[in-house]
Amino acid sequence: MSVINHIIERGIPLPTSVRRSRGKWQVLSSKMQIGDSVLLGHADAKIFSTTLRKSNFQPFTRKENQDFTRVWKGQELAK
Repeated sequence: MSVINHIIERGIPLPTSVRRSRGKWQVLSSKMQIGDSVLLGHADAKIFSTTLRKSNFQPFTRKENQDFTRVWKGQELAK
């Protein structure tokens, strides 16, 4: 069994703010209006649906064919 040695440090201040850049899915979502849709590969459609949900919008998806899924931006969800 191998033991990994880690250096524990104290007294390092936490960052005062964490700035997160907007990813491509957030940018796409912000450009869409309610009812707009986009055709994406299955994996990207799943990621984009999650982004919509985390942005408080209801995603709707339909498989178009074996390669693509359409994702609609639905109404804003109640908080």
